[in-house]
Amino acid sequence: MSGVALLVLLLPLLFAGSHTTAQDDLDDKAKVWPCPAPQDLVPCTCYADDKLNLFVECQSLPSLAKLKDVFSKPFAFHKFARLQVGNSYFGGETLTDDVFQNFTFREVIFFDNNLGGVTLTAFENSKSELTSFEFLDTSAGFPLPADLSAYVQLREIMVVSQSAEIPSLAAPKVLSLTIRSTQNVTLPVAPTNLPELTTLHLHNSNLISVGGGVFTNSPKLMTVTLQNNYLTSDALSLTFTNLYELNLSSNKLSDMPLISGMARGSTVRISHNTDIRSLSKTSTEALLQGDVNIVADGITLKCDCDLRWLLGDDDATMYLDNQLTVATECPEENTWSEMRIILDSLC
Repeated sequence: MSGVALLVLLLPLLFAGSHTTAQDDLDDKAKVWPCPAPQDLVPCTCYADDKLNLFVECQSLPSLAKLKDVFSKPFAFHKFARLQVGNSYFGGETLTDDVFQNFTFREVIFFDNNLGGVTLTAFENSKSELTSFEFLDTSAGFPLPADLSAYVQLREIMVVSQSAEIPSLAAPKVLSLTIRSTQNVTLPVAPTNLPELTTLHLHNSNLISVGGGVFTNSPKLMTVTLQNNYLTSDALSLTFTNLYELNLSSNKLSDMPLISGMARGSTVRISHNTDIRSLSKTSTEALLQGDVNIVADGITLKCDCDLRWLLGDDDATMYLDNQLTVATECPEENTWSEMRIILDSLC
């Protein structure tokens, strides 16, 4: 075979190889776009889904300056689906609005970044976009503003707070609110303006008091978790509209607090309030008559005159065991009928 003939045979193969390499380059660029080059974002990563929603995730950043540098890179878009920053080393620095410049986010997740503080305006550019805000930096906390009405899309809030009082919030579209406080904190007496709120989580929040009218402007509220706090029965009076789940377990309760507005078939949990030794008829009977399930695990009632109303007139209709399951100090060898006779003669 002549050299010319051999060259003719090899040319298609050479061009085919060249074409494949060029296509690979195009594919690589397609995988990067609309994000900057991956090496420019380390230790952050950027990716887009099929609908070109942008996601940026950052771990182990050495400083806020590095986070700011990430957002100085040539992103194709300025609107992001989600920003997540965690486990970084910000050395007590303050997060300010210049870090994110003119970028906006629909979801924000911040946790364990050793921040010293954060300004209220840090995410202000996102107020028309933000739907979910999760800020769990315990070293800084988030200074939750009272008026969030400008955040017109905001549906979910989860924050750590270092304030001594949780403000009377106004957030017309928020459905779920979770607040963790790092110090003793109170809920104000003034009602919050959270008309769409369905879920409120304030457990493990060092909560010492709750204002009586705080929930009256939240008619759609279904679940409130207040367990593992420092609430006492003395000044606790809770008014709801149609609540289905209230958890008051592991507080400092000594009796059932005054609670109104529970839905039929709903549940009130008072478990592991070991100071509860009796349940007053005034605050408890209305719940039982309203078909509210009371969960009282880890509580033992004294066998004294305060127990008598729970025993009713007979075993078939009494509240105890039929509607309320709770341990008592009454002798096991005595039937409830016998205990009625004993208590009636001594009380």
